[in-house]
Amino acid sequence: MKLLHVASRNLQRNRRRSLATALTIAIGVTALLLFGGFRADLIKLMLTGYVRTTGHMVVQHKDFFEYGSGNPAQYSMAKAQAIRDALLAQPDLAARIHVATPMLVFPAVAGHAARETSKTVLVNGLVPDDQSRMRTWNYYGVRMPSTEHPLAHKPANSALLGLGVARMLQVCSALAETKACGAATAPAAAGGAVNNDLLDLAENEHAGTRGKASAPPDRAIEILAATTRGVPNVQTFDVIGAEGQGFKEMDDAYVIVGYEAARSLLFGRGATQATSINVQLNNPADLPWAMQRASAVLASAFPSDPLAVRSVHEVIPFIDQTISMFNTIFGFIAMLIVAVVMFTTANTVSTSILERTTEIGTIRALGLLRSVVLQLFLTEAMMLALAGSVLGIGVSVLLETLINALQLTWRPPGGAQDMPLTVSVFREVAMVCGVLALSVVFATLAAVPAALKASRLKIVDALRYT
Repeated sequence: MKLLHVASRNLQRNRRRSLATALTIAIGVTALLLFGGFRADLIKLMLTGYVRTTGHMVVQHKDFFEYGSGNPAQYSMAKAQAIRDALLAQPDLAARIHVATPMLVFPAVAGHAARETSKTVLVNGLVPDDQSRMRTWNYYGVRMPSTEHPLAHKPANSALLGLGVARMLQVCSALAETKACGAATAPAAAGGAVNNDLLDLAENEHAGTRGKASAPPDRAIEILAATTRGVPNVQTFDVIGAEGQGFKEMDDAYVIVGYEAARSLLFGRGATQATSINVQLNNPADLPWAMQRASAVLASAFPSDPLAVRSVHEVIPFIDQTISMFNTIFGFIAMLIVAVVMFTTANTVSTSILERTTEIGTIRALGLLRSVVLQLFLTEAMMLALAGSVLGIGVSVLLETLINALQLTWRPPGGAQDMPLTVSVFREVAMVCGVLALSVVFATLAAVPAALKASRLKIVDALRYT
């Protein structure tokens, strides 16, 4: 306690220098905590977005991940509904599952007869009500709006297009700006022949459904897919809107329809296939256990079916790559701030030692041990770092409150809509403790060379120093 008291009084002897050093450390700690809080919220926001669409784990054919995109029909699961029911039949597993829903993804050709346009697309068949429920998941408590899926409570033949698909097919009613649709472009030369192959196939396919409500011509698109029997199958869909998918490649290819309609288009009426069963858990911490439990259940219930359970991190490597990138940036910034803290602390301690060289010789002559001199200067450095770090933590919490209260938004890379810009410092206890320990430890280490030099001074040389 006497050592702390003496170190405190020594720091007060030159308050301006001590205050400048503490403020420098506080600024560095504040910057590091704010970026760390932003990084933590950004990762949580990204994970929430992916989990709301893909879930935490995916049940697929064991070879779908490597080969399924080339032939989704061949690598689909014939007993998709039975697989989903088997998972939900286990009480311990069902209690941890928020949503388990089938999905069907396959390539096709979409045509818009009213504009005589067509293009290859990627059809994503999903259950709208399940997707709406998945959008309510918010384990991390991020400020991400939870909206109902656009296809929810819509007719079975409804479709949602990517903005690029709507633009290239010229489905003008699905776009906010008509000029972006190419509406001024004539659909065909006057008197020219109109190619209605897709439309004719759709009419033949649904000849028995005349009299039912159909989509207006400007909103009706035809989707052609090759069934597992090699026979072309066409269905007409009513486009209810278009939304951005974040990436242009997806925007230019994505067509979202109901799971039942997609299954009927690819496999025919009465089919039960799906390319995946997406499982969303209540708590992401249950993922390792849930994967093991699901694998055991499927191996027991479907021993002859080649099934695999994969996590969302395996299915979407971009997640771990992005987290790794942010961790690398955070580490680099931490290194820069630590270097500034160490340089400032070392400079302050060295200057203090120069000013007190004669004093060091005097107390050594009075019998003070070298180790006590060393401890004294290290204690002063530690107290400076501790004061600056605590001040930086307090300022960070205040700035966190201010930034979050401003309701700022930003558009992340690959994002389809603006996201809230938030910072979490107070909730990231581990990060705060880590930054506090980092600054105190490295500031103390920075003072070691100068403190060692002071403790090794010869008494005679120190007393005659001017």
